Amino acid sequence: MMHGRIISGKYRGKKIPLPEDSSIRPTTDRVKETIFNILQHSYMENLRGVVLDLFAGSGSLGIECLSRGASKVIFVDKNPLAIGSIKKFVDTIEVGSAEYIVGAVSAVCLSKIKEKISLVFLDPPYESNLVIDSLSLLLQSHSLQDNCIFVVESSKDLQISGLQLNQTKIIGHTIIKIYQLK
Repeated sequence: MMHGRIISGKYRGKKIPLPEDSSIRPTTDRVKETIFNILQHSYMENLRGVVLDLFAGSGSLGIECLSRGASKVIFVDKNPLAIGSIKKFVDTIEVGSAEYIVGAVSAVCLSKIKEKISLVFLDPPYESNLVIDSLSLLLQSHSLQDNCIFVVESSKDLQISGLQLNQTKIIGHTIIKIYQLK
């Protein structure tokens, strides 16, 4: 079985088992370190709030948030194996609250979220066009805090309207963009 790892926080160094599914592309440690350095230095309040990990896959981004003190992480993925693997791992560590939603990102799926989200990770399959559609649904959902931060990971330089672009980092073929509600 392959493993990822938690890079910082209470569970630093702990291995995260990755589901045996070739369609899941875990975020590399280098990309994860870059994302969390930005969040740690500029958006600590958002990092400690309620986090939404869309297209959770291995769950490594949301799990990293739990290790760093997030009050709750909501993991969403259409793959029940991925959600099962995340839940099994999270159940083995003592962390803040976690919620799991199996399903494609949709208005119905997002209507299950009752809290106000402070931080959203959007890391869909690179060859998909799911970022724009997912953001549109999120912005209509009324589930976002006024200062909500969005971390978008993609292989294309997406142009997103309706959000303020705060930062862009390029690591290899990965483009990380940090947005905020206007």
